[in-house]
Amino acid sequence: YQWRFNGTNLPGQIYSFLPLGGVTTNAAGSYTVVVTNTFGAVTSAPAVLSVIQIFAPVITNAPQSQAVLAGTNVTFSVACSGTPPFSYQWVFAGFAIPGNDQPTLTITNVSLADAGNYFVQVFNSGGLASSATATLTVQAPPAFLTVPQNAVVLQGGTTLFTAEAIASPPPGYQWFRNGVPLTNSVNYANVTQTNLLVFNAQAAQGGTYTVVVTNAVGSLTSAPVTLTVLLAPVITMHPTNVTLLRTNPTDILPVTLTVAASGAAPLLYQWRFNGSDLPGETNTTLLLTNVTRLENGFYSAAVTNIAGGAVSSNALVRVRLPQRVAPPVFTPGSPFRLRFGDADGGLAGPVDLSKLEVQATTNLLRTNSVWVTLTNGFSVVNGMLQFDDPSVTNLVRRYYRVIEK
Repeated sequence: YQWRFNGTNLPGQIYSFLPLGGVTTNAAGSYTVVVTNTFGAVTSAPAVLSVIQIFAPVITNAPQSQAVLAGTNVTFSVACSGTPPFSYQWVFAGFAIPGNDQPTLTITNVSLADAGNYFVQVFNSGGLASSATATLTVQAPPAFLTVPQNAVVLQGGTTLFTAEAIASPPPGYQWFRNGVPLTNSVNYANVTQTNLLVFNAQAAQGGTYTVVVTNAVGSLTSAPVTLTVLLAPVITMHPTNVTLLRTNPTDILPVTLTVAASGAAPLLYQWRFNGSDLPGETNTTLLLTNVTRLENGFYSAAVTNIAGGAVSSNALVRVRLPQRVAPPVFTPGSPFRLRFGDADGGLAGPVDLSKLEVQATTNLLRTNSVWVTLTNGFSVVNGMLQFDDPSVTNLVRRYYRVIEK
């Protein structure tokens, strides 16, 4: 046997087979074999060897970064040189995307979960090429994850409104009260953040609150919620002073005192007499059915609710009674003594000394008589008011009168 390449004998190739190793394009051509024996020779038909060169993939057009709105479609594509056929593997966030052996990757109805980095690997029998990374940015208008809720707070207390939205790019927040944008102040903090802080709440903080969430591709307003501030009582009408005159011991002298207040319900009332609670007197009005000197004094009403309390101003209730004068007593060398008491027979006590006074003058005939208040010698003895006047021994005459202040 003698093998030939393009008509030229191949040295040493004298067997029935021709091994070719490390084939390159130089081995491409026509091969024949000449078979001889003692009777002659014969040449085979030529066999043509074609050598195909395989080039590994080279990325010529890498996928490009894109920014799209959520809900739309997006397509990445790649182009390469090399020897086909090619196989493709797209990769997202480090994980292979199954079922896509194409030079294009289409994502339909894009969501925020699709945002991230993508690249593609291209294969053939000659090797592998990886593209540069392309970033998909998904833009989405705000959508609420958490919405604010109605709130109730005590006057002077603190409360929090919370809202949270998902969006791309990240959104900004602006809180509103009754449609007016809020600014940070002595009553508000975090007016442009997810949590609105309302502190030292007063009546002015009550109302309707909303939050507007905005980014580059959209804006969203929350449903309105209400902040109810439970206000402490404020006295809107104070009880007023009452002065009565008992002209007859049988007179019935009723007194009604009234208080009014605003504030969060329920309002609780407690009437007081000279600073002490009156048992059972828990209405807006206090009825004293028949006032005597014992009921003289200061009355007030304490109003309370869950948020606090207020006390009305004092109302002075006074019953003025005609005085009954006992026969005066005068012993030479001793003070002149005058005793008197309430005409209705009531007994006076030490407290009544501050309500009555004795005045004196030396002349009743003059129209401009001067009455002088006598401040010493006044006492209470056995329920009667007693006045001793030692200066009378130096006077020809003196007239007295009793005044209830």
